[in-house]
Amino acid sequence: MSGEVLPGSTIGILGDDVMSAYLAQTARRQGFKIAGYSDYPDAPILKEADYRLVGREELVNFIALSDIVTYASSWVPSDVTAQLEQTGIELPQGFDLIGFTDDHALSKAFAEEQSFNVLPYEIGTSLDDVAVAARNLGYPVIVKPIYRHSQGNQAVVLKGAYDLGKVAPLIDGSPVIIESWLAEVQEYSMTLVRDQSGVTAVYPLRQTHRMDNGLTASWTVGQTANGVRQEMLDIANKIGNVLGYVGAYAVHFFYADNGTLYLRDVTAGIERDDAMYTDNVTCSVEEQHLRVITGQKLMPIVAMQEAVYMPLTPENQEKLALHWEIQDNWRINVYPPTRYSSQSGHVVVSGADSSKILNQMQVANVWDFSKITTD
Repeated sequence: MSGEVLPGSTIGILGDDVMSAYLAQTARRQGFKIAGYSDYPDAPILKEADYRLVGREELVNFIALSDIVTYASSWVPSDVTAQLEQTGIELPQGFDLIGFTDDHALSKAFAEEQSFNVLPYEIGTSLDDVAVAARNLGYPVIVKPIYRHSQGNQAVVLKGAYDLGKVAPLIDGSPVIIESWLAEVQEYSMTLVRDQSGVTAVYPLRQTHRMDNGLTASWTVGQTANGVRQEMLDIANKIGNVLGYVGAYAVHFFYADNGTLYLRDVTAGIERDDAMYTDNVTCSVEEQHLRVITGQKLMPIVAMQEAVYMPLTPENQEKLALHWEIQDNWRINVYPPTRYSSQSGHVVVSGADSSKILNQMQVANVWDFSKITTD
């Protein structure tokens, strides 16, 4: 990609997630027109678009209307990306990283090729294959389809042979990946935005925790073990450089008790918990992403405060009424309905110390903190 994309141009945005709508709002403020595409007429992006294209038969019109195309969600159907690639439309992010998001085996092969440390895994196509792989790897294991067929995350953790029945819904003739699962582990994510010349803006490292409902809580971390943060950054930069990726992406890690760092996966586009940076650093992820795909210079990232991101569901959203007149540092965001997720919004809380913020939110009794630790 070369050259500039100036206000007045039309940016085509793919993706059914709410972050596509956030990106569209940012683009409209800079004077761009928006072409939105989705398979679903109620997708959040369509509410923000000047041109609303729904269904595969409208994909050709979406491409024709767009000066450049981008995706904010970490998953786009493979047949859609294939058609985009065939037309030669300008897609600054390229197709490699979004392909890894769609194919777990491809992403594992890439990680091994780059000599990144990944957890042991096997591939199977039947319940018997899963049982054998689990015995070979040792319980617990996580099982997930190799090919993603939807935006939502499909994965099952098996703690013993008695859990094998949980895998049945995933066995549909397509291969699955069976991977060792670390029960006692810290999870970290690093978001970067890479420009056309290979320069990156790096956002504050965040620790993450997947809650029992499958949603992710995140908080910025000021300290990590010696050398670990730099190792994460080296891996994240290498991925962007090898793929020649332009735009926002996130690299996710496991950090084991014995000090071993594992690459969990890489996701293209803008994560939901990237919203935690919007009011706490000098430039939001969605604005930075927009800057690089349109040829603008990266804005330096300076963290002004620590932050905690907590997802909302309809159940705990009702509890916010108890805090409406009390909390002076809570930023509440409510999403339009989405088809594939139980998440209805999020709360971002800012302050000088993320541990103290987490304590404050635990006392609020809106979320279940029984399994969340910052140790």
